[in-house]
Amino acid sequence: MKVKLRKITLSDTANIVRWRNSDDVRKNLFTQDNLTEEQHINWFHSKIESGSCAQYIIEVEDESGYHDIGTTFIKGIDNKKKEGEFGIFIGEPTFRGKGLSTSATCQMLRIGFEKLNLKSIFLEVFESNIPAICAYKKAGFKMKDKYMKSDKSIINMEILKERWVKNTI
Repeated sequence: MKVKLRKITLSDTANIVRWRNSDDVRKNLFTQDNLTEEQHINWFHSKIESGSCAQYIIEVEDESGYHDIGTTFIKGIDNKKKEGEFGIFIGEPTFRGKGLSTSATCQMLRIGFEKLNLKSIFLEVFESNIPAICAYKKAGFKMKDKYMKSDKSIINMEILKERWVKNTI
């Protein structure tokens, strides 16, 4: 399947909220509260329109056409430090476990390093989220450190522009 990213629009709100609130996605997020459409619209106006977050919809093409399956983003963009925090989730269950998040991650890194001119992209992930960690490693992220938060083990990962390989997955 071919993976493509497109910039998020307000018309994606219903999908984002549905995906974000699903138990399978929410269990791997640091913020466990349900998201409302109003909260997402406020996020869009305050973060996307201000440029402090670059967010894209993940589309896949198969024999029946294009399907929106999830989202990826770099948030907390700091133009002075030239860094931002990566995030991704596949919201459509039938498209999980197919390597699509690795391809989307590689495309998002290209955007971060080439279009946003970042020098460092980092993330935090629950140590128990093995599929995500594998996808991040395939895309070039390296483990920095690990810490405990409440009863969860958290891994910090990072990729630097100077060590980034332009993956074409």
